[in-house]
Amino acid sequence: MARLRNRILKADFWSDGELLRWPREKRFTYAGLYAIAEDSGCLEDDCFNWKILLWGSPLDQDVTVEMIEAWRDELCAAGKLIPYHADGQQLLFIKSFHEHEHPRNPQSPNVPLPAWINYVPGSKEAKTRARYDVMEIGASRPKKKPGKAVAKVNGNGTDDGSFDDFWAVYSQMRTENRLKAKTAWKKLTKAERVFAVGVAQIMVECIKRGQQTLKYVPHATTYINGKRWEDWRDGIPVGWQDEAAGRAAEQQSVLDDAILAAYKEES
Repeated sequence: MARLRNRILKADFWSDGELLRWPREKRFTYAGLYAIAEDSGCLEDDCFNWKILLWGSPLDQDVTVEMIEAWRDELCAAGKLIPYHADGQQLLFIKSFHEHEHPRNPQSPNVPLPAWINYVPGSKEAKTRARYDVMEIGASRPKKKPGKAVAKVNGNGTDDGSFDDFWAVYSQMRTENRLKAKTAWKKLTKAERVFAVGVAQIMVECIKRGQQTLKYVPHATTYINGKRWEDWRDGIPVGWQDEAAGRAAEQQSVLDDAILAAYKEES
């Protein structure tokens, strides 16, 4: 069963503009997850247990497991929590955990790690401390001799037909160098392809409404090679946000769906 740990969050955690827009209980729960998470930043997806650990007082009966489940889903959609599966378990990774927490002697994991985190034990002989190496989310742990079979499993270097879906969207803005774009597309993982299409859909709507101009739309090859959709991971960039509240909500919904779909491919 999970337990609470001593954590020290940086001051900017409490002044984060996005977090300050959340209800107090949701912010408290999110902060509490840092204490529940292991030194890897990972924890079990168990809202019932979170309720016991974080809201166990008799005065907290108004905070229900159902409310916590809704907050968890919102945190996943916002990219704060990264869901993944390992060893038949549903788990979560706190994306910003290692920005705030730096355990001097991190403990070995009790819950399975995602592919993008690797635990390196300490060595008395080499006088090194244990550590967690955190790679780009969605990346696989490095192999000594990756071969063609590895690339095929990861979806790299293959053409699964998704480029046609991407091009049907992106060509509404720019149509240059289709073949170069297709070659670059083959290097992407399935998760990156899903995210790339989702962001492109929002961009197209912005251009059609005259909210943004084509001069800010990169060539498809530049968009793919530069993984420009990553600029949208923490929210819709300035200049692309719709001023109308209703359309802005629709934009954010499309972006949240793209991020969540990408995470499902990564896990």
